[in-house]
Amino acid sequence: MVGVGNVAIAAPVPRVPHALPAEYDPVASYEAQSICSPTPKPGTLRLIALLKKTYGKNQYMGTSRPCGSGGTSEHKDGRAIDWMTSIRSPKGRANAKAFIGWLIGPDSAGVPRGNATRLGIMYIGWNNHFWRAYSPEQGWTKLDGCPEGNDTDCHRNHMHISLTWDGASGRTSMWDGTALAPFCASAGTSAVVMPGGRSAAATPVTPFRALSTRHGTGLVAGTDFGFGWGDHGGDHGGFWGSREDPPVPIYPTAPPVPTEPPVPVAPCRVHHSGWHGDADGVLTKVTGQGTVPEMGVMAVAINVTAQGSTAPAKISVWTPGQADSAVVVKVRMNHNGKGSAVVPVATDGTIALTTSEGGVDLAVDVTGYYLAGDRPNTPTIVR
Repeated sequence: MVGVGNVAIAAPVPRVPHALPAEYDPVASYEAQSICSPTPKPGTLRLIALLKKTYGKNQYMGTSRPCGSGGTSEHKDGRAIDWMTSIRSPKGRANAKAFIGWLIGPDSAGVPRGNATRLGIMYIGWNNHFWRAYSPEQGWTKLDGCPEGNDTDCHRNHMHISLTWDGASGRTSMWDGTALAPFCASAGTSAVVMPGGRSAAATPVTPFRALSTRHGTGLVAGTDFGFGWGDHGGDHGGFWGSREDPPVPIYPTAPPVPTEPPVPVAPCRVHHSGWHGDADGVLTKVTGQGTVPEMGVMAVAINVTAQGSTAPAKISVWTPGQADSAVVVKVRMNHNGKGSAVVPVATDGTIALTTSEGGVDLAVDVTGYYLAGDRPNTPTIVR
């Protein structure tokens, strides 16, 4: 409630449209705009409808922005809203404060920021301040470079709201009463690609499922949690040391590295972190299973299924220790996709996968393997 003179202006808070589960969706991480897809996404439209239902149909909401206009902006992804509610209007100020209090205060279960989590809020800009769901301990910080008297750049005449890809998909628990699965823990390994080439023809096997994140099977923790994933996901780079340490290349002369066997884990989704092009990759072991030998395998033939991607995304496969990756599946938001590839195997029997945007369930079926030969052993897409 905001006071103006001796008159108090009351403002409502949104009503949750569904019964909510005890589980929460994943807490937001930073996912910067990196593609051009400015059409408002389902979660964006649902949030607009909620704001208009709560604060009036005459509320103006800006969404899209031309991809060539300005710098990085989630408006270009279709997952940002400019709610034109002004700090200089008593009613606008009251509405904004009521919404923010509902969003980042304790929810009906007493969980701080619970409603923001269930909506997939990534960050908010309002009244020359900035709040990050992925870094709530910072609180509200001042916007950089706010020109005095410029209410637009300073976000005084509107509130900017950016959504994660989960939030933009419209599938978070706020909308359907079911929480999205958590993200898989990223895993690294100091293993490297097997030296030498592969045979021209594969040895076929009875297909078996090596990985299913939806069912929590086939994920390998890896042997070296300090290693990151380079810049995979279509625009690939090298396989380097941790993000905190100076880059340390891993050379193909490294000895074979054992790996932890796949163990059952809770269902999870592969996720792209959105920080500086780094991807959160997952490992799965493809040798020593079915009729694939444990040793001597140079590459495997696989089918990859992407299920329920919360973003328009590219699914990439590659080998730990090798810079080359290959986009095996292109998938639309809230759709499934399939693709096939031949992927070199690392010295610990693993291959790696990631997504370029958002979160996705991945399944990998192995259909054959390659022994040593004279063909270049690089990732190859099978059309």
